[in-house]
Order: sequence, then structure tokens, then C-alpha cells
Amino acid sequence: MSIRTRLTIIFLTLAIIPALFLSALVFHNSIEYISNTALSDLKLLTEGKEAEIRELLEAKRSRAVDFTTDAYIRAATARINAMKGKPERLRAGRELSDYLSVNKRYVDADLIEIHVLDSTGKVIASTDKEFIGQDESDKLFFGEGMKHSFIQGIDTHTHGGVEHRYIPVAAPIIDN
Repeated sequence: MSIRTRLTIIFLTLAIIPALFLSALVFHNSIEYISNTALSDLKLLTEGKEAEIRELLEAKRSRAVDFTTDAYIRAATARINAMKGKPERLRAGRELSDYLSVNKRYVDADLIEIHVLDSTGKVIASTDKEFIGQDESDKLFFGEGMKHSFIQGIDTHTHGGVEHRYIPVAAPIIDN
């Protein structure tokens, strides 16, 4: 082999090895930069969505508290709780249910159902009248909702043979 060929091979070897090393280093750093940028962007989006969800849930909590201050709901609930006979409680519960369906249900398009429970956890009025009389005392939203306004995590229930996912929001009706 001639000296010219040997020098060319040595030169190419000395030039290509560092170039390959630098290329691999740049490639690795580029991947890391792109990954970090994407993760940073995703974190910002996540924080924004979290803030939106928190704001939405707070609005629903405020809506529940607003409903508990409604004079008709408060008076009807007190009347129903004072009644002893089941037929008259049922009739009064249906009247309150009609009021909720006509005057409250469509105030907020996100509301699926509105239930009013007595102090034992029984549904005394609802925008879905099939729920009247159901015992909800074992539900977390009932126990916490008796103490203060409360937003529970996602829950499921079966209604009409179909399983539904929902976020219960509760607030106590406190007598003045």
C-alpha cells in the first residue's frame, strides 16, 4: 500500500471517529432537549387543565350551596322532615321534586340530577323521582355533606340497568 493511501486512511479514521462521536453526542442532546421541552409543555397544559377542573368543581360546589339557601327548598325540606306519614311525605317530596326539575335543574347544564336528602340519608326529593326513598346514608358525599359543602371524587351508580360515572357534590341545608 502506498503512503498516500495509508495517510488517507489515517486521516479519514482520525476525522470520522470524532465526527461520529460528535454526531452521537448532538443526537443524544437533541433527543433530551426535545423530550424535556415536550414534558415541560405537557406539564403546563396539565396545570392549566387542573386549574380549569378545579374552577369547574368549585362552581358546582357553589351551586350546591346556592341551592341550600333557596327559601322554597329550605321550607319544603323542613316541612317534609316534620311530616310523619309516608304518603304525605311522598306527596310533599314530589312537589319539591317538581320545583327542582322546573326551577333548578336547567340552571346548570352540567347537572345530571339534584337530590335532597333528609338527615337519615333518605332521598326525599329528586329531579329523577325514581330515587325518592332511596337510602344514600352509606355514601361518602352524604356523611361529609352533612358537615360542610363537599365534592367527592368520581363515583359510579347503576340506574335503569346502565352504569353511570358522576361526581357528587353535596352541601347541608342548615336551619337558621
